[in-house]
Amino acid sequence: MADNERDVKDLGGGSPDDLVAMYAESPMTEVAPPKLEVVKKDEKKAEQPKSKAKRKRANKPKPAQGATVKIVNDKPKFEFWQKKNDKVCLVGTATSIVNTPWMDKSYDFWPLQVATAIQGYRYSDDQLLFELHDERYFDITPGVKERMNKLNLPTLMQKEYDWYPKAMSYPLTHMRKKYRTYFTSSIAYMIALAVEMEYKHIALFGIHMASSEEYTHQKGACEYWLGVAEGRGADVFIAPESEVLKSVNLYAYEPLSEAANSVYKRLVGLQNGVQELMAREEEIRNMRVKTQGALSEAQTIFRSLSGGAKMGDTK
Repeated sequence: MADNERDVKDLGGGSPDDLVAMYAESPMTEVAPPKLEVVKKDEKKAEQPKSKAKRKRANKPKPAQGATVKIVNDKPKFEFWQKKNDKVCLVGTATSIVNTPWMDKSYDFWPLQVATAIQGYRYSDDQLLFELHDERYFDITPGVKERMNKLNLPTLMQKEYDWYPKAMSYPLTHMRKKYRTYFTSSIAYMIALAVEMEYKHIALFGIHMASSEEYTHQKGACEYWLGVAEGRGADVFIAPESEVLKSVNLYAYEPLSEAANSVYKRLVGLQNGVQELMAREEEIRNMRVKTQGALSEAQTIFRSLSGGAKMGDTK
């Protein structure tokens, strides 16, 4: 039977034409022939599995199409990448990137996307990139889309993008349900996910947190998540050049070194100098306000006495 033909439900024997003819020849012509149930092939109801277990599996909701990250047994499972080792190396953009152990196959490597443009980066097709900026970043940063598509590496992002097939959504909802929501940088998200993925060793290269912005705003969360990792039994290695998890001395127990003490005195002197300049600026600002007020008053009196003349007018 052709695909566009219809199936007629069996009504107990005989063809549909025979049944219609039979009613047409009957003396009870006022009785209409029974309505035949017509079902298109593609609208047929699928047969339910006979066993209860099979019916349960058949009726189970399917995952959303295009979902690149699923939670399986309370752990993230990524469509384009999977964990291979118990050691992970997080890679940033600072100078110690050149010492990253790229050839050590006992590591999984997680570079920042921007690190792929830094001298010292080495490509491997099993890496997992992190690019967690919002959508505006890709519009204002020249060349980033082209570089990412050239690398074509699995990348955790805020969401999936049509222009990048290997984009996977960072499992933020899952992480927020399980952990403290203390994320002030991409590095914090990376370390937290390494904790969630139960890595036994976490290494940081190219992540120094040495600038004033990173130190004041980002460093705390980075160090917090490293503490969480160590508290759960992970071994943490940080490139020696980094300022992460470092202090100049053991507070109250160790005196500052001579060099550090000298720099400290210099810092105190500079801070005092800045405060003095700020005080002088305030004093000058107050003097300017007073002088401006006196000038306005003098101009008003002058115009009154001179019949409306302005400064510079001659008679």
